[in-house]
Amino acid sequence: MIPRTKRKPRNASLLAYKRRAPTGIPRTIKATKRAKRATRRAVIAATRAKVWLRDGACRYSRNASETDEMHEVVSRAKLRGRPPDEIFNTRNCLRLARAVHERVTRGQLRIEFLDVARGCNASVEFHDQNGNIWVG
Repeated sequence: MIPRTKRKPRNASLLAYKRRAPTGIPRTIKATKRAKRATRRAVIAATRAKVWLRDGACRYSRNASETDEMHEVVSRAKLRGRPPDEIFNTRNCLRLARAVHERVTRGQLRIEFLDVARGCNASVEFHDQNGNIWVG
């Protein structure tokens, strides 16, 4: 009878690499995505706090409410692929009442910057479908 030799598993070289691998093994894809989401949430929360302090109330109706929402004038879709601090910043975001935010989202109300360089940090114009203009 011929003695059997112990066969190495197919991934033996991979297992050997993992045993010798440095301690700084790169994060998994899941962990990287989790970290990106956490960073994005932190940037949004910080921007929302700054916008709430700056505006104090809805820029259109001038009423403050607990249901006010933050609106990005230049949409996220147009800024896709950019870092969160370029999308969510005080130049691009302002505070709107929920009903006003819905009108803006539906296209019934349009927002334009008066000073493009300063964005929402300066006054903005609200244009409705009838051609009326409000400055806020």
